[in-house]
Amino acid sequence: MITINSNELYKHLRRSNPEMSLHIDTVIGKMRQYSMEADKTGQVPDAFWSGIDVRMLNLDLVPLEYGGAGNMNTVLRRALISEQFGYADPGLTLALPGPGLSMPPLVGIASEKQKEQVFSRFDTDRPCWGAFAITEPDAGSDATSISMTATKDGDDFILNGEKCFITNGARADY
Repeated sequence: MITINSNELYKHLRRSNPEMSLHIDTVIGKMRQYSMEADKTGQVPDAFWSGIDVRMLNLDLVPLEYGGAGNMNTVLRRALISEQFGYADPGLTLALPGPGLSMPPLVGIASEKQKEQVFSRFDTDRPCWGAFAITEPDAGSDATSISMTATKDGDDFILNGEKCFITNGARADY
């Protein structure tokens, strides 16, 4: 059995990458500063984003080959950073921008062109979110039972069906 002390790993991560440490400290400080306001209003205050490297947050889950944030782009680093953000404020941690749950299916089944189009949208200094819509009223989150269809119509798609509980649906950029 291997025992891993996440606090020791996090200290090592901080020593090995001072720039990322400063970014993390800034985000944690902002979380602590604005957590009560966010809890009361249900919104991330605009002032929260001032002084934060939003581009790095946006690109956190974007794969490196599509412009992802290299200094945050390993599973261990993400886990350690998410743990630290979670200590500061779990709600705001879940509200941070980026592709979120939409990233794994994009990596797994999207064409190269689709990946480039979608992931490039996160290379911006403004907060940018991706949505994830799998849950349907009659199928739940069982991807093998969903009934929504997408029919190509020229450059567009016509969606036919119903979704509910769309992650980041209210604020997503795509």
